[in-house]
Formats: sequence, structure tokens, C-alpha cells
Amino acid sequence: MRIIRDPLKFDGCVINVIWHSMLRNAPRNRQIVDMGLPTPVDSVGPVMKKTSDDEIRNSQNANEKIVGTGTGETSMEPPKMKDSGQRRTFSTGAVRDRGEFKPRPDLISPHANLREGAWLAKGAEKYGARNYEKGIPISECIASLYRHLIGLQLGLTDEDHAAAIRTNAGFILHFEEEIKAGRMDPSIDDMPHYAKLTTRYLIPADSLYAIDYSAFSEVQSSDVISVSDPSLIKAVEEAPDPEPDAEPDPPTFYIAGPMRGLPLYNFPAFDEAARHARSQGLNVISPAEADRAAGIDPVADPIGVSAAEATDPEFVKNIVRRDCTAIINLDKEQGDGLILLPGWRQSTGARAEIALAIWLGLDFKGFSPNGYLFNYPVTELRFNLFHQCGGA
Repeated sequence: MRIIRDPLKFDGCVINVIWHSMLRNAPRNRQIVDMGLPTPVDSVGPVMKKTSDDEIRNSQNANEKIVGTGTGETSMEPPKMKDSGQRRTFSTGAVRDRGEFKPRPDLISPHANLREGAWLAKGAEKYGARNYEKGIPISECIASLYRHLIGLQLGLTDEDHAAAIRTNAGFILHFEEEIKAGRMDPSIDDMPHYAKLTTRYLIPADSLYAIDYSAFSEVQSSDVISVSDPSLIKAVEEAPDPEPDAEPDPPTFYIAGPMRGLPLYNFPAFDEAARHARSQGLNVISPAEADRAAGIDPVADPIGVSAAEATDPEFVKNIVRRDCTAIINLDKEQGDGLILLPGWRQSTGARAEIALAIWLGLDFKGFSPNGYLFNYPVTELRFNLFHQCGGA
């Protein structure tokens, strides 16, 4: 700026306008007052006095910062400038900062900018300038974007569909950044967000037994819980390990088969089936073992059972009550059931026990003469029981 050293050469009115214009509109020119310049005097007009600090402050806008100090220096604060610590040197010797990443809006096509600007101009005529800054649900922007995308795919020329697509995408970018900055209502983003960006963890529900998690809203009643609260994750990591659960009880199987009319009441077959089942980890209820516990030993007293039946009318009832109670106490939810010995079709008692077990929904296994267990289909068993055995 050229400083006028001899204001007396100019018309007083012109000097007055220039002088006050510099003081009002260019704060840096405040230094002129402090440089000891000659007081502008016009041979016709009044003597121009040096403007005081108070007058300058009163003439400035209330939001304009006064930088004059009255000493010929300024008190302007230095501007903030980021520094990545990296430098790029040009062939001329000039140096600039080179950060790891800097946006390059200069690479955006000017044609695209002009066409989007033209589309925004038409929108401003229709809705008013900057209408979108009030906030439009993102779902509405996506719906509009899709409609124009289809128009572009169809080759329609009734509107600038490409510019409309770009404009809607720009709206979405604007809303996302404003929401991120806290200047826009987050409800504007009304999309379902199926793919959440939040890191989540799957943790066993029993890991929370030692934690007061009433304050964590994410905790649900399930075997596996999905959480993202870091404090909850930390609490789970620091919680003591739970006591190991006891192994569930193995299924229990009742052995059903013929006894009457067979040597030693077929106890050896019951014993062999019980031994084989226990070797496979099953619990076993054997009528032969129950009879021995009641004092019946067909080896020592081959006719003891027949004699007891002949002398005690309640003997058979007690045996039936004992065996049926054992079957009724089995639990189909635990996989309990019956093991069927060969010859069960010829045993009245075994068929009655099988019918009761079918009624209770229990499982069945067969025991082959070769000495191994196999699953017995209930449908086949039902057919054999009620048809081949002469049942109803």
C-alpha cells in the first residue's frame, strides 16, 4: 500500500474519506496513526486531528479485534498451522509440509461440480437455497438416488439423472459428517445398518455369574451374549473361572426279557446284557439283579420262584409293581429306555413292559445273541408287538 506523505496536496474532502476509510476498513492501517504522519490540513477545511484510541474502538465493529498497540507494533496472535514433520522439496527449492494423508478436492472433476451445482441451483429455485442443510432422512436420499440411478440405466434424458445421483450422495456425506460432529440430529440417519461397525464379542453367558451386570443393557438371557461395552468385556476377563459343571448322568436302561420256563430263569442273559451296557457307559436296571437282592437265587434254589408264587398271592403283584415303577421312573428327556433281550416276544411280562415304555415315549435298544446293543426302531417294535404277538 502506498502511504501518502503529503496530504496537503489533495483536496481536504478526498483526504478525509481516504483517511477514515483506511482506519475503518483495514485494521493493519492503524499503524499509520502511530507512524507520526503529518496531520492532514486543508486550506479550506478544518484541521484534521489524530484519531484517538477510543474513537477508533467506537468506530470498529463490535466483533472486530483491535490489533494496534500504540507503539507501531501489532498484538495479533499467530495463526495455528499443523505440522506433520515431513517435508516435500520442489525443483525450485521451495518446501512444503507433506502429511500422511490430505484430501485432494482439486482432483474432483470440474464438469461434475458444474452439473451438480446446476442441479442444486434448480433445487434452490424450487425449495430455497441450502434447504438440504436442515436435514433430510438418509433413507429418502437413498430412495431418490436409486430412482435416478434407474433413470440413468434406462438412458432417460428427461432430467440430469447423473447430477441428481451425485447430489443425493453429497447430501448423505454431508449428513454423516454433521452427525459425527454433533451438529445434526442422529435420527436423520434412519438406515437399519445391518452391518454394524462396532466391534462385538461373543462370550459364554455363564462367564457373568460373578459380575453385577444389572447396569449393562446389552446382557441378555441366553447361552451366548453379544456385547460391545469395553467395561463389561474387562469385567468378564477379570472374573474368576466358574466351577466346572458336573458331568450329566448317563441314560438309564431297564432290561426286559423272558424269564419263566428258561434255565436259571434266564439270569445269565440279563447279566450279560447288563455287563455290556455298563461297558458303554449306561446305567442299568436289571430285574435279575433286583431278584437276587430280594433273596432269589435260581442256582441255589431253582424252584424258589415257583414255590413263592404258589404260596404267596401277592408275590407276582409285588414283582409287577416293582418293575413297572422302575420303568415309570425313567426319563425320556434323559434318553432313558429299555434293552430288549432275545425271546421277548414270547414273554407276557416283557411285552407288557414294552407296551408301557412305548406309552411313556422311551427309547429302545436290542441286545443281539452275538452280544452287542443296537437301536430298536419304535415303529418296528410297535408292529411286532401288536401284530406278530397277537396284540390288539
